[in-house]
Amino acid sequence: MNNTAVDQTSSASPVPPPTPIVEQQPQPQPQLQIPHPANNKAEGRLSRLHVVQQSSSINTHNTAVSVVPEPPSPPTSARLHGPFGQMILDYRSTLTYAPITNSNLHHHETNQKDLRICVAVRKRPLNKHHCLAHVPKSKVDLTTYLDNQTFKFDYTFDEKVSNELVYHYIAAPLIDTMFNGGNATVFAYGKTSTMGGDLSSAKTDYSHGIYAQIARGIFHRLLQPQYRTSLEIFITFYEIYCGKVFDLLNNKKRLRVFEDQNGFVQVCDQQEQQVKSIQDVLNIIQHVRGKNQRRVLVTMDMYNGQPVLVKSSQVCEIHSDGNYWQAIKSIGIFPDILIVDLNGAFGETDTKNREIIKKLALKYPVHTGGGLRSLNDVEDVLKSNVRRCTVASADDELIAKIPKDRLIVEMSINENNEVLIHGRKTNTHVNIITKVNQLIAMGVNVISITFVNAEGHLSGIPRKQIQDLLVQIPKNIEKIYIAGGISTMDDLEYLWSFNRIIPQLGSAIWKKKLTIGSIFNGMINFDGNGTVSSIIQDLNGLVKGLCYMNRESIEQTCETRQLYRYSRKFGKVMMKGETSGDIQHIVRISLDCDMDAMLMIVDSQKSFCHAGNYSCFSLPTSIKANLATLAEHIKSRINQDSYSGRIQRNPQLALAKIMEEFWEVVVAHQDNQISECSDLLVHLVMYLNGSGISIEDIFNELHARRWAPKLLVENTKISSNEKSNEIVIGISASKYPDKTDEFAEEQLGIKIARHSGRNLLVEGQIVDRDKFCKYFSHDENMKVSLFISRPQDMPWLLASKRVAHVITFETVIKNYPKFYTVLHEIVDPSLSLALVCRKGACVEPEKWTAQNKPLIASEHVHHVTRFLEQMNIKHDKYHLDKITGSSEGFLVNTDKYLLADTIVETGKTLEENNLEIWKLIIPKGQLRIGLYGYCN
Repeated sequence: MNNTAVDQTSSASPVPPPTPIVEQQPQPQPQLQIPHPANNKAEGRLSRLHVVQQSSSINTHNTAVSVVPEPPSPPTSARLHGPFGQMILDYRSTLTYAPITNSNLHHHETNQKDLRICVAVRKRPLNKHHCLAHVPKSKVDLTTYLDNQTFKFDYTFDEKVSNELVYHYIAAPLIDTMFNGGNATVFAYGKTSTMGGDLSSAKTDYSHGIYAQIARGIFHRLLQPQYRTSLEIFITFYEIYCGKVFDLLNNKKRLRVFEDQNGFVQVCDQQEQQVKSIQDVLNIIQHVRGKNQRRVLVTMDMYNGQPVLVKSSQVCEIHSDGNYWQAIKSIGIFPDILIVDLNGAFGETDTKNREIIKKLALKYPVHTGGGLRSLNDVEDVLKSNVRRCTVASADDELIAKIPKDRLIVEMSINENNEVLIHGRKTNTHVNIITKVNQLIAMGVNVISITFVNAEGHLSGIPRKQIQDLLVQIPKNIEKIYIAGGISTMDDLEYLWSFNRIIPQLGSAIWKKKLTIGSIFNGMINFDGNGTVSSIIQDLNGLVKGLCYMNRESIEQTCETRQLYRYSRKFGKVMMKGETSGDIQHIVRISLDCDMDAMLMIVDSQKSFCHAGNYSCFSLPTSIKANLATLAEHIKSRINQDSYSGRIQRNPQLALAKIMEEFWEVVVAHQDNQISECSDLLVHLVMYLNGSGISIEDIFNELHARRWAPKLLVENTKISSNEKSNEIVIGISASKYPDKTDEFAEEQLGIKIARHSGRNLLVEGQIVDRDKFCKYFSHDENMKVSLFISRPQDMPWLLASKRVAHVITFETVIKNYPKFYTVLHEIVDPSLSLALVCRKGACVEPEKWTAQNKPLIASEHVHHVTRFLEQMNIKHDKYHLDKITGSSEGFLVNTDKYLLADTIVETGKTLEENNLEIWKLIIPKGQLRIGLYGYCN
């Protein structure tokens, strides 16, 4: 019912109150006890304040309590129907209705001599965030509960009374009793969790709750002279549920309870903390309520490519118009989403759901399960940015191989705690605790438990079954996802009270039993003013500002996906940008570890600050935020008549510039690496912008690679320990092949046979095994395979391990960063590397400027750059073009280039083309040819 009544029973007597009879619904229960100082000497402390959270109800046969309704209203056909309606009217006519209101606060005098059990009823105030839609149930005949019953209440409180008034009548008289040597207890049941807060407000404000009122009364009494030095206050906080007691100050440790020889109930081993102020009490209450990080895992089931609802393993209906994009957008605001491939779970392979899930995982924080029966299946989803995979508990061999930080083991159980497998069609008759212990032995630390009988029915969670299991599940299991039956905030509150549980729900959201805003409100620890701070961040990670929110603004934000904030200045909820038009569209909401601050990701390029700035914080430039903001800054110029605009409109030009900038990075001195890498990065970004590829696309791909599993056993890569009987050596196809072949035979013992014409076959034969074994294997069966390539291809072939070795000149291999190992080198006496020019050309480096850069065609850019550095010619005074092939041709046919580098042997080519050597980079007698291997 929406108007849930809170029945409160108070007692004051010289002896402990009777032990309550415990029922099934857990509710928080306060109990205060302060024995007389004279009775406490044996314990070494003078007094105690016990805050007891008890999940119980008083036996109604002993206390005869019920709800007092308001005076009857005239019956109408719209309100009451048939015999049931008449029964209610008849019963109302027998009641005496005299509710207590706030006007009675100063006219009531407590009677300390009246030591007896008092019964009160309070009509709970109805707040918007308490409204719940309930599932229709079958009719229940209430007459059996009313016949032959007499109901009498000492106090009745309507929904308008304050907590102060309730405290004044219910608990204040008991404080006098306690300080006079008696024991006093307040039992509250029927939504007793509100004892800590203010029922008249939508805020979680413990400072106005009954707990705080009682603590305030006790500490006020301690100010009296006779108590200032003789009393100390200690607090305990525990829960009674199903006859078991759990210490809330000690991670819900189960406590021993027994009755001593005097008939008093004793609770053993409970932790207690000393409190010296009202705030200490409130802090402990807040700590117990909020110490567990509150999260949810929101589920979307997929069947035949459509989002569906499931009841007890059966697909029952399609939702979101069968559109999975529409469905994921409605829950994408959550930071944890589980998408289940039901077709896969039911035994199908190659389902369309798998590809949909992989696509969604690139944009949303997704876990997935269903149909993951092999390591190939698991690897397929994990490398697609899926955070964790949910695997059924039936396949121990598969579970053992999956990285445990990427794994959730799902167990479906029946009402007898027996594990169900094979789409929940097979009962293993294995108790879940037995299975959990087996999983722990395999290193599993995260599990999911689905209560099949409750799944999708929205009829509530099996609390006793959950409680009993949690007591038995070892602490090795760090997280436990609980699914099945969640339909109310009370279900979530119950599950959140356990520090390992993460509620898993779907139907309650899809069927609109719970709003997304109410779920976030339930997770948040609001401050004393009912507000929470929220950091606003754009998609690129730039912080735009800070605002405050309350329950109402969070509800509206989640419903509309537009930011609504709570204005402390105006005291009301306001839509951000309502006046300026700078509306902020919400993408995702996350809470911090203490659940008392929010992070909201917004997809909006509009300003956030009221002063018109993009961000409220002083930043030197938005470009420094990250690569995405840099890309957006550059993209904003795409239509301008500028260099960056032209390059972006013609991405093929950007690609050509990337090749140029790459070589400038390769040859740049360490002092210039930052500048050259910046040029390369900017041109890469311009290429991406022009090609329609966003930085977010790149980040999603990189993020997927980051999450890609690296520990899977079924790996197609060849083990590094696996040896081959073949050695692959790269050799030059055309450039000085005679010198390569001569080096191979004389230095390495390998005779190279090349065929004439267009026959590309090249064969290598070991002719001197002693020479060969100096650099290669001693294996008699070793085979030599030769790989012909152009000189410029040799470095990357070696770097990528396409070949194990290369035979070439140092000018080829040393043109790149050192990824190679020199195995053997000799000097070639006939070759040199030179910078050449046209005969008679005037080459005056001292006249080169940044505005008058000469062009140099270079095949050996590394050597040329280092040589010019040695001549103290700065890199910004010339422009080096990386070319492939004969560079002399760049001087013969055009005057555009001033210099070119080339290998010189006899000099005939230079003479015939009217060229001459300007400078020798590597003189004759210094240039080397050698065997080079991969640098490990």
